[in-house]
Amino acid sequence: MRALVTGATGIVGREVTKALLARETPVRVLIRDPKKAWPQPNLETAIGDVRDADAMNRATVGCTHVFHLAAEIHGKNVTSESLFATNLEGTRNIARAALQQGVTRLIYASSVAVYGRSISLHGIDEKTPATPDSPYGASKLAAEESVRSTNGLPFVIVRLANIWGPGAHTWAPLFQKIASGRFRLVGKGTGMHTISSPTDAARGILLCGDTPGIEARTYIMSGKDALPLSALVNLIRDETGGAPLQEPLPSTPLGMYRTLDRIAYRFSRRRLPKADRLDFFLGDRTFDNTAAQRDLGYAPEMTASQIVRATAEWFRAEGLLTNRS
Repeated sequence: MRALVTGATGIVGREVTKALLARETPVRVLIRDPKKAWPQPNLETAIGDVRDADAMNRATVGCTHVFHLAAEIHGKNVTSESLFATNLEGTRNIARAALQQGVTRLIYASSVAVYGRSISLHGIDEKTPATPDSPYGASKLAAEESVRSTNGLPFVIVRLANIWGPGAHTWAPLFQKIASGRFRLVGKGTGMHTISSPTDAARGILLCGDTPGIEARTYIMSGKDALPLSALVNLIRDETGGAPLQEPLPSTPLGMYRTLDRIAYRFSRRRLPKADRLDFFLGDRTFDNTAAQRDLGYAPEMTASQIVRATAEWFRAEGLLTNRS
């Protein structure tokens, strides 16, 4: 194997790269910022952007496997246009380059966001209809379809679920608020949540590169266990030394706002302000790893408690958390 890893500086991409290097696989990483390159034996760096088709052709030369993890994620200043430019057009460029260069297998890291964040369902699996209700989810589903439509390309698609751990900057505000005692649940916090570790996700992605006979399949890869939001919040409070939680907010008014958000997105493809936060508070969904376990031997190792601890420790080391009793 000679591997290309896109998104190698990301939370999962870095773990994929480290795991490949640990088994002495020659690796080429694609990064946009030369300052983020890191020298390692067996590691080659290619500077480029997935939106540049010519750069992707150059990056894939000589590679047998492409692990495509580069993505734009939803955020405060991220537009739908930039999401689709990176996630759809960038993936299309990678897929075409992989086909042109005769890559043995492309492994595309998608997201459970393709199912929509408003869905309330336990045991979501690969047969559950994909109904994205956010620009990010829609861009990832469109990217999946671009991979599937690249005729002659051997590929596997992985739908990753809720990655926490070292590098998960987007979750720092939640930990900070719980640590400060300013956090309030919405309702009773009974909705079920699954979190995953980047090391487990990377292990599963490598299994997709190693396992024969799984071309054109899609796999969900989520964490070891699911737990109610209230329990997850208490785990964070324990690890951060946070103050007792304030009284919960009533769920009915915010549930109505969430419904209006779904209607707004259906017609305008834009979400209402801060509506994505309600997906976390009011969400109730879990994911089924059965197919990945059966076909790949995927078995996540880290529990939710261990993932929360590792995340809190990293935030503290980075100076993002200071409150601990």
